Amino acid sequence: MTNTELKAEFMTITPSLASIWLQSNTKNYRKISRVHVKNLKSELTGNVWMTTCQGIGFDTEGTLVDGQNRLTAIVESGVTIEDQLVCFNLPVDSKYKIDVGRKRNLTDHTGIHAKVITTVRVPFRALGNFNSTSSNLTFMQPYLNGKLGKLAQELYDICSDTRGITNQGIRAGLVMAIMGGKITKAQGLSLFKKLAQLRKNNDGQYLERSISKRRQIQSELPNLLMSLIEKVEQGITPVYDDKTASSWMLLMSVSKQARSCSWLSKPLTLSITTRMSSLHHLTALYQPT
Repeated sequence: MTNTELKAEFMTITPSLASIWLQSNTKNYRKISRVHVKNLKSELTGNVWMTTCQGIGFDTEGTLVDGQNRLTAIVESGVTIEDQLVCFNLPVDSKYKIDVGRKRNLTDHTGIHAKVITTVRVPFRALGNFNSTSSNLTFMQPYLNGKLGKLAQELYDICSDTRGITNQGIRAGLVMAIMGGKITKAQGLSLFKKLAQLRKNNDGQYLERSISKRRQIQSELPNLLMSLIEKVEQGITPVYDDKTASSWMLLMSVSKQARSCSWLSKPLTLSITTRMSSLHHLTALYQPT
């Protein structure tokens, strides 16, 4: 008589065993997520795999009902893992209850506001690695807790409105300019405060009602930045997002001379076809300390 008693245990899973178990993945209409498998492989090969309450499950018919992505990652990485939770003899209909809830996002894991996280993600979008890295907590946490995240948080504390001239592209550009040594932190925060004062509301009206004060602020900004503001307000600036992936502006080059030389002497335009050669290049330049 077949034993149908529910059983759970922590086991060592070798690539060979994972390959055998995947042969029982016969009634799963959910496709393997290549992005998720890639992230799992990075954790395995990077020795940051961690035991959790999530695991691998088989129903009373011996069919794999949970764990196809992690088993695939084990096979493809060639890495053996220990202390992996495995459940046997789950109800056949248990598959309808697995992975149906809301997935935890980076805000849930870190407590960092979503707008701050988005600012940190922008450079990775420009590198074309957005889907495979920017939702991976293991990869992103050092950046969120490092200088990149701290600067993004400071900009958010100054102004939480990410529309118009204080959008995520502008924020990321200033952050990268500061980290790249093109401008000082004081210069970057000062520029952003001025931009925040020139914002408009949903009706297109300036929040700063005084014309003379607006002109004073504008007179303190470099000509190139003022030109950028005009383009943002016209909706034609190539700020990077999913719809304008062909180009994205970073405010990078800054002169330390008088304002007549213009602080922002030249914007650096990043195109998806001319982006940095790899994510590792960004990591080398801006690895958090």
